[in-house]
Amino acid sequence: MPEHGDLEERLIALESLLTHQEGTIRDISDMVRRQWETIDGLLLKLKRVEERLIDLRDTAGSEEPGDRPPPHY
Repeated sequence: MPEHGDLEERLIALESLLTHQEGTIRDISDMVRRQWETIDGLLLKLKRVEERLIDLRDTAGSEEPGDRPPPHY
């Protein structure tokens, strides 16, 4: 039968491990949250770029050939 001191040491080791794991989980959670914020920001920027490209395409497509400067300009 294990002695009282052995059980106490094992309990302390488990509590220490649990505390370390809680800190690791918190760090990972914070990192994932920051990554999602970055992804959301990038998706918003990408959407704006897509909209701008569509606007530019529509604008460029509506010009008459005589409205554009010659290629040597």
